[in-house]
Amino acid sequence: YTNAESSAASDVYKRQGVPYENSALYMFYYYPTSESWNAGDRRAVCVAYDGDLEPITGSVYMSGI
Repeated sequence: YTNAESSAASDVYKRQGVPYENSALYMFYYYPTSESWNAGDRRAVCVAYDGDLEPITGSVYMSGI
């Protein structure tokens, strides 16, 4: 899971155009459960959200938020 976290966070911050330290975004990750892993699920989903919990509308790509 560490690779998924690291990869997703790095990708989001690069696409956002703002270094992690200056970003208003936080990350949350959904991982496979042990049951779904045993059934073949290997997908991890990264969700970016605003630190103030305000809705994000549109893309974060090069948004500078």
